[in-house]
Amino acid sequence: MTGFFRAVCVVVVCVPVLLFGCTKKEVGKMQSPSGSNVGALCIGVIQAESVVDYDGTLSYEDAKNLALGVKVMNKLLREELKGNKAVRFALDDKILVGEKPVPGNSLEYFRRVGKEMSCNVVLQTTVNRYKDRDGSKFSAESPASVSFDYRLVEIEKGTVLCRGKFDETQQSVMENLYAFKKARARGFTWVSAEDLMREGLQARFSDCSSFGGK
Repeated sequence: MTGFFRAVCVVVVCVPVLLFGCTKKEVGKMQSPSGSNVGALCIGVIQAESVVDYDGTLSYEDAKNLALGVKVMNKLLREELKGNKAVRFALDDKILVGEKPVPGNSLEYFRRVGKEMSCNVVLQTTVNRYKDRDGSKFSAESPASVSFDYRLVEIEKGTVLCRGKFDETQQSVMENLYAFKKARARGFTWVSAEDLMREGLQARFSDCSSFGGK
């Protein structure tokens, strides 16, 4: 009987190991925060917007800078995503997306745009602040300052697959010793707002598995 019970114990212990050891992890799927898998047939990139559409208290100078920031963002989005075959840009197909989404109620807008682009996922970016440095790369009176956020939305269920925010005003090493690593990577120079925005996009997209990141 002792030998019999030993055999039963071996079987009970080994069965879970065999079952879980043989489980394969699916690849090529986007992981949503809820843990469900969404196959990305196409990522439609909506033209960038700015908070100037929602904030009537901005000064003329701030609004002007934000308009420039939107142009730079659209340019950088093309640069960063041009090698991704799953990505389509709205203007590439002369898609008329109509009115801007209403804050807090943009899912229907995303669905309409996604349908026009034949994409099941859309990328929205919003520029919150864009201010270039005042001075040269070696001597600046004021540094570049950039803030933007993005979200990648699956339009059928409205699931946010990825989202991120970048907000930085460049600091010197003397102001912040923790900025030494960044300062060294930048050659100890004052970067432009465009360079700062590029760094931000690369950093945020690298955090999103849908763009081949982590």
